[in-house]
Amino acid sequence: WIGKSSQKTCEVEIKLFQAASVTMVRPPDSSLTVNVSHATIECQTTDGYPKPITRASVKSSLQTRYLDAEESSTTGPGTYHYKFKPTLDDGGRIDVSCVTQQYIGSKLINAKNDVRESVVNFPPQPKQPME
Repeated sequence: WIGKSSQKTCEVEIKLFQAASVTMVRPPDSSLTVNVSHATIECQTTDGYPKPITRASVKSSLQTRYLDAEESSTTGPGTYHYKFKPTLDDGGRIDVSCVTQQYIGSKLINAKNDVRESVVNFPPQPKQPME
């Protein structure tokens, strides 16, 4: 009698890296007023591995500031809402960005952003009498 043995193979998928992407689904208005307008933006990030870190930033000619997502702002997986008020330092043109970054340890391995431009205007100034 001759016996046959069956061999089985096993496949295992190990996910080491999956790139995430980000989209600004609600950009700020194209024109904002200093200390008057509140701008709201919404960023949506696709899933990735390692888990992406998502944030928003406002960049003027003088500075870049990062915005914190509003508490309970998630309308769905990977969706974040941010609010900001243009300041005097933003006068002129600003770039508003949604940014996603992925790290292994402290090493940045992937970064994507979606940038929109807005113009920041100064409100009308009161007329002063001429002396």
